[in-house]
Amino acid sequence: MVKCRYYDICNAPICPLDKDSLENGIWYSQEPICQNPEFSDNIVIRNMKAISKIDKSGETWYNYEMLNNELNFNGAIKGLSSDTIDKESVQNWIRKYTIKKAISKVEYNTNFASTIYEIRSGSIIAEGGK
Repeated sequence: MVKCRYYDICNAPICPLDKDSLENGIWYSQEPICQNPEFSDNIVIRNMKAISKIDKSGETWYNYEMLNNELNFNGAIKGLSSDTIDKESVQNWIRKYTIKKAISKVEYNTNFASTIYEIRSGSIIAEGGK
């Protein structure tokens, strides 16, 4: 871990400078948040600050994968319960709370063309294919 000047006073369970906490860290909404101003614009830190104002229970958890998205804060947001630790639940949470971005027609056509090329070249197998 890279030494942060706030290391001695910061007890944040998810630290932008600590690879292990980014990969394995779990944060509850009433736990400390990174205090280093260099990271105040970081999407994860911004989401943690917003969630801490909404989810006052502190009973549900969030991880880096969940927090590293543009989240929809309309209404309540709630993390996962402490007995839920599977990858599928994390992915379902991300689908539920992530802002769905509208893509341009150019992006759609580019993605579509790329996918068709990958299917035809055998890079990926179409659903139902062999």
